[in-house]
Amino acid sequence: MSWSGATDNVSVTGYRLYKNGVKIADIPAGTYSYTVSGLTKNASYTFSIEAGDAAGNWSNSGPTARVKTKKTP
Repeated sequence: MSWSGATDNVSVTGYRLYKNGVKIADIPAGTYSYTVSGLTKNASYTFSIEAGDAAGNWSNSGPTARVKTKKTP
């Protein structure tokens, strides 16, 4: 997964990556990609990313991606 960096008036301190609504990773600021592992063949997933700032605020309308894995690896 990859995304564009967020901007904030306080400063972005990190990202949270979600798979089907469940947080799967905390990612440090300045990192704009993450390799997702453990996906099932022929399955659909929805991924979303949130950005956090130095004041402890987290976005709730970050980008989302819907993907379907292939039937064969």
